[in-house]
Amino acid sequence: MDVLVRELMTCDPMTIQDSMPLKVAAELLVQEGLSLLYVVDKDDRLVGVVSDYELLKIEFAYGDRNQPVSTVMSRSPLTFTPDDGATAAACIFRDGRYTEGIVLEDGHPVGQIHRRDVLRMMVATRTNEIDNSHDGEDSARPQLLKSGVRQATKV
Repeated sequence: MDVLVRELMTCDPMTIQDSMPLKVAAELLVQEGLSLLYVVDKDDRLVGVVSDYELLKIEFAYGDRNQPVSTVMSRSPLTFTPDDGATAAACIFRDGRYTEGIVLEDGHPVGQIHRRDVLRMMVATRTNEIDNSHDGEDSARPQLLKSGVRQATKV
């Protein structure tokens, strides 16, 4: 059985109203260390996404920073449902230009999933497969695959 998006997603994604001024969205992105914000309407339904790239273009162009994010947002963000398979999500991340997607239930954001979340699952799955194939042998695999944490060593 495939792992579901709901098992990998981060709940409660940060959303902003479509009327928020660009300057406030830019400040929020910087403050929260995010690369994009999901945009919702007054009914909390997803209507788009605004990225740091779009906001950077406005900054460089000396555009109107008081205009609402709805004027520059992408209206076609990558979306998933909680019951989508993680393998399908992996294929979309592999083949597309996306690094993350929003998870929706009835049009409302309930989570987000990053490409690294899917990669983490795949590495863990491979690690389990390798561990099971060695039947307890101590293999010469890198420490990263054994414990999930890489030890730093002095040179």
